[in-house]
Amino acid sequence: MQAIPPRGNEKSAALGFYNGQTYHGKGITMNYMMNTFLQTTLNRSFSLHTTLSPLPKDLKKASEKNTVISHIAGHVVGLLISFGMTFLTTMFVFFPIKERQVGAKHMQVVSGVGPITYWLSAFIWDFINYIFPSMLLPLIFASYSKSAYMDDDRYMLIILVLVIYGVSALSFTYVLQFAFDSAPTGLVMVVITGIISGPVTTTAVFILRIPDLNTEGYADTLDWIFMTIFPNYNLAACFSNIYTNYINMMICTNVECAIEISSCCPAHCRFFKICTTYETNYMAWKRPGIGPYVLFMACQGFVYIVILMLVEYHVPQRLWYLISGSLEEYECGCEGSMASTIDSDVAVEERRVNSCRASLLFSKDSTDSLLLLNLYKCYGTFIAVDHISLGVPEQECFGLLGQNGAGKTTTFKMLTGDVMVTSGNAYLKGHDVRNNIKKVQANMGYCPQFDALIDQMTGRETLTMYARLRGIPEANIPVVVNSLIDILMLKPHADKLAGQYSGGNKRKLSTAMALVGDPPFIMLDEPSAGMDPKARRQLWNVLSQVRASGRTLVLTSHSMEECDALCTRIAIMVNGKFVCLGSPQHLKNKFGQGYTLIVQMGLLPDGTMAPNEPFIKFIRENFPDATVFDDHQGYIHFQVPDANVKLAHVFSLMESSKTNLNVQDYSVHQTTLEQIFLTFTRNQVPPKEDKFRSFLAKTCCGLCK
Repeated sequence: MQAIPPRGNEKSAALGFYNGQTYHGKGITMNYMMNTFLQTTLNRSFSLHTTLSPLPKDLKKASEKNTVISHIAGHVVGLLISFGMTFLTTMFVFFPIKERQVGAKHMQVVSGVGPITYWLSAFIWDFINYIFPSMLLPLIFASYSKSAYMDDDRYMLIILVLVIYGVSALSFTYVLQFAFDSAPTGLVMVVITGIISGPVTTTAVFILRIPDLNTEGYADTLDWIFMTIFPNYNLAACFSNIYTNYINMMICTNVECAIEISSCCPAHCRFFKICTTYETNYMAWKRPGIGPYVLFMACQGFVYIVILMLVEYHVPQRLWYLISGSLEEYECGCEGSMASTIDSDVAVEERRVNSCRASLLFSKDSTDSLLLLNLYKCYGTFIAVDHISLGVPEQECFGLLGQNGAGKTTTFKMLTGDVMVTSGNAYLKGHDVRNNIKKVQANMGYCPQFDALIDQMTGRETLTMYARLRGIPEANIPVVVNSLIDILMLKPHADKLAGQYSGGNKRKLSTAMALVGDPPFIMLDEPSAGMDPKARRQLWNVLSQVRASGRTLVLTSHSMEECDALCTRIAIMVNGKFVCLGSPQHLKNKFGQGYTLIVQMGLLPDGTMAPNEPFIKFIRENFPDATVFDDHQGYIHFQVPDANVKLAHVFSLMESSKTNLNVQDYSVHQTTLEQIFLTFTRNQVPPKEDKFRSFLAKTCCGLCK
């Protein structure tokens, strides 16, 4: 306080200073100044006593305000916990998608791993990695003395909610992974799904419960829908309701409904916009109890596990087979519908395979190890495999050739159970792929087109794992693994991570995986792709020894030299159909009659390339049946189909043309298997990618394939 000069009739004046940050600052200053003036005018025996009191509270508004604050606080707590737990649980979707994407999961299934074994081991590992970080949450509540979650043994309730949520969230994540083919994309989409199904849905229901909006009915409906489907929503609701219930109990503890009006009193709720409700039993069914949310979370865990097992045991596929009809009976004398338009060898094989009932083909007199009976596969409107029929005898090395998109890999996928058969059937050792796929897989070794390796395992660990899956006695596993490592020249790289292997070494390891357990039937999809010449020759020797030991092999390859060296029979596949069938020499004799002439034109004096037309006219005058197979940049490729043409005559004409027609160089040789292959595959139509395939369609394909 400071004395100031009086003005007018004033006898004395003073200026008071006060702290504006406190509500009572003004009052204290005024009281101090009034007492100063009083005691200055009279004496110190006089004084003024001032009491500062707020206006009487509006109990109704205060009660409503406390209730709203408790609901907001509970919602924020549930929202934040749900947001954090979403990121924790959705991370586990990456490796299931990754293993399915690269084919590692399918390789384990082919090697004998059942769905229960695969998913139970994955669940145990994921749950351990989930539960330890989750248990930090009660510790954080305890360290900050959060009574809402720790008093009266409520920490046990928190642990129960976290355990049940872990089961339901992981099973929900496992089901979602079927919708994605890329691990990074799947991870991002599942995280987004988790955020939408947790924080977003929780906030939507919270907003709809605002009394002024009059949308409580919509909120209750959405609450039941989200409660039924989403584990993340239930988790947020549990933590939100526990906190809200605790705060409401604290507000209503000392309220006496008989002598005061309060939103805590059920009889007085009609006077308030919002009631302050609470339950002494936190597991109560009525809000803000968490009973229904815990129950539905537990049910979700069970339901999603059942869905997962239904998909893994191919129940949708079996239902599709049931609806579309089982394998038709093949009556004697039945011929393929395309017999008049296909190659005679293919037609003969088709008649042989389809000439009798399927059961008769597996009598003791039958020599066929593999039978394809009108095997057909389509994706929407695209036909990948078009009613192919084939028998592969014991101890044969059968080669399946064709360009990319011809249907080779799709055929392999149907035989291994990776995709469902649209119609027709296939038999391996008497077991059909539609109804006894596990028995088919038990007799099969499989090397997929793309390396189905787990990057975090070494080559030795990978082969050891598959040896155990194949049932090799533990004492014999080191010998088997070391033998495969040696014969495929993987010894320098055996203890390196598979993710660090070169492309050629990955193919070696994939081939070794197919040979583990010495299966009677081996399928190899481009086994030598990416190998160096030495390793390729070594692989050919190994496969020749495998076939000599009594095993049956089916392989695909882009190397005609490989097929010529290994295969006893070859089929060329174009647009999902067999266009020719027979031994390599048979195909050369049938489709490669005559000679192949390759000519390189020389340069004219002015430095330009000599014209092709005069030489083409010259060849056609001397060999009327000759056709130009290729004409590019001075190189001309002729096919001379007339086998009666004397080789000496061809050389004589070519020597004379070197001077007269500016021919720089030429070569004459018998038609090769590769040229026959190119002749047929020129008619291959590349598949069209459907860029507008919907998310739902992809999901359905993932469930039913």
